[in-house]
Amino acid sequence: MAGFTTIELAIVVVMVGILTAIVAPGWQLFRDRQTVNVVNERLHLAMREAQNRSLRTKSNWQASMRERGDRIEWSVHRKDTEPRVWEGIQAPVTIENGTTFASRSGRYYVEFNERGRINGRLGRVTVTSDNAPTLQRCTIASTLLGTLRQGKDHDQKRDGHTCY
Repeated sequence: MAGFTTIELAIVVVMVGILTAIVAPGWQLFRDRQTVNVVNERLHLAMREAQNRSLRTKSNWQASMRERGDRIEWSVHRKDTEPRVWEGIQAPVTIENGTTFASRSGRYYVEFNERGRINGRLGRVTVTSDNAPTLQRCTIASTLLGTLRQGKDHDQKRDGHTCY
């Protein structure tokens, strides 16, 4: 008579359930962190692309960002034209209300002049996870020279923001 008894199988099932309960929250936080990082990186790259195009063409370019349902979208376009093509990623991520870039018609934007410098308002775009609202990543236009940098959430506020 080979095999497992019902009690042995029940013990294995209980152990697997306990391990799953321990691992699941950490796995969900890992997935949320990766998603927020990816969205922030894509927005950062869109801003860099607008900056590079302004230098190449010697004209003003803009990176625009918006939310459309459960999608974050961005577009790189000349300042004097409306965005025609929007790229996006569907994710449980939102643009936080603390975003300080200029906004118009439901979208945030940052503009670069013909020298690749910020034309107008400095600021930041902050994205946060719908599942973990304290998890934040941001891209900051920090100087008029066009410096763009990425930041993450901190416990202490700086200039009224926890993402720096």
